[in-house]
Order: sequence, then C-alpha cells, then structure tokens
Amino acid sequence: MIKVFTNVCAEILHIGHLNYLERAKKLGDYLIVGVNSDEMFYHYKKRWPIIPFEERKRIISALRIVDEVREHTFPSQLDIFDGVDIVAMGPEWHQGKYKHQKKAKEYLLKKGIKLIELPRTPGISTTAILERAYREVEHWHQRS
Repeated sequence: MIKVFTNVCAEILHIGHLNYLERAKKLGDYLIVGVNSDEMFYHYKKRWPIIPFEERKRIISALRIVDEVREHTFPSQLDIFDGVDIVAMGPEWHQGKYKHQKKAKEYLLKKGIKLIELPRTPGISTTAILERAYREVEHWHQRS
C-alpha cells in the first residue's frame, strides 16, 4: 500500500482544495492530510484562522478521499511524515519559500520518501474568496 501525505490550511474549503487532494490521492492508495493547527496557521498567514483547527480537521476528515488526518503543529515537525511513501506538496513548498523546508527535504531524502509537486488550481484561493466576499459585503452595505 502506497501512503501519500499532503498538507493544507483548509481555512475555507473550496474546489481548489478538493482538486489538490484528489491529485494527491491519485498518487497512492492511502491519503494522509496534515491540517495546520491554529498556531501553525498564524505562523504562515500572520493572522488567526476564521475556522478553528478542530472544525477544519473534522471537515477534512469527512471527505471520502481522505484516509487519515494529522495535526501539523509547528514548521519543523518532521514526524508528521512518519510512515509515508510520498509527500505531495504545492509549488510554494518546492520553491523553498520557508527556511524549514530545506531541513524537511533533507529528512525526506534521507528516509527515501519521494517528494512530488502538486499544481494549484489556477484562479482560486481562500484569499481570493475572502476578498470577493469582503467586496460583496461592502457593496451590500453601500446599497442599504
């Protein structure tokens, strides 16, 4: 059985998340999804998530393509990759946007875990959705 790991913030679940998870699932038989804790979310986004960790974890766990969910609690957490054959991450991870990623890549190489880049869905992101919602609310308030 080939176990695949990927990671998401999943603040507001959208089609981009689903496409990403489906791409990861196609790489193996068993999909493990790391969901960023609230603290980890804050570390990356410099703000607290709208949806708290336990709720985001429950939503991701409910997806039938997801076999297991792990809490990703801090950037240099390497044990999150334990027992996996493939780690599939987005382009920003492969570009080394964050300094802990170099250490993680070295760990994966040492353990013989294959690293694969997953593309994002063009034109969709949680940030874009939040910005669009904000504009709609502003527009709605102006009409009232």
